[in-house]
Amino acid sequence: MADILGCEPLNQLQTSNSHIAAGEDLCLACGLCCDGTIFSDVQLLAGDDAERLEKLGLVVKCSGSHPKFVQPCVAHDGCRCRIYDERPSYCREFDCALLKSWQDGSIAKEAALQIIRMAREQVALVKELLGRLGDKEVTLPLGVRFRRTAKRLERRNPDKANSDLFSKLTLAVHDLNSLIQKEFYPGDRRSSDEM
Repeated sequence: MADILGCEPLNQLQTSNSHIAAGEDLCLACGLCCDGTIFSDVQLLAGDDAERLEKLGLVVKCSGSHPKFVQPCVAHDGCRCRIYDERPSYCREFDCALLKSWQDGSIAKEAALQIIRMAREQVALVKELLGRLGDKEVTLPLGVRFRRTAKRLERRNPDKANSDLFSKLTLAVHDLNSLIQKEFYPGDRRSSDEM
């Protein structure tokens, strides 16, 4: 049975887990660093070829002194990266705090997977509430979608039902941000934006 992103459980994938690198199955179960949840954009690093990455389908923007590619990443299919072997340097270097905690033995794999499930359920709730409030911009990062929805509602005088939905959305975003900050990305930011 597929999960909330439509991904098949790891034990039902065509590939055997025996050749998946240590921890990679956690990343395949997660994807929050690629789907616009943790990052709004990711800075390209020295040695990254922006033109080559654009040819691979990434949306690269050149504002300021450093080019960045936008999130959600178009190469992320919900389960894995379509350009994994040619991905940008930051993607190669980034290990979230949860993965590092598993690698250093401070959390068991099943506990890490449970945290990932909780985070993905929270992301699904935020997306559902955004949709119910009229936001359908799935190509934008969650933080941008939330801020746009807040501004749109501020300009109008929302009825009680929409005010209640926005209250639920605000709490859901807060809970998601708290979980992300605690378990996945406590600091050392290279992205220019956060939810």
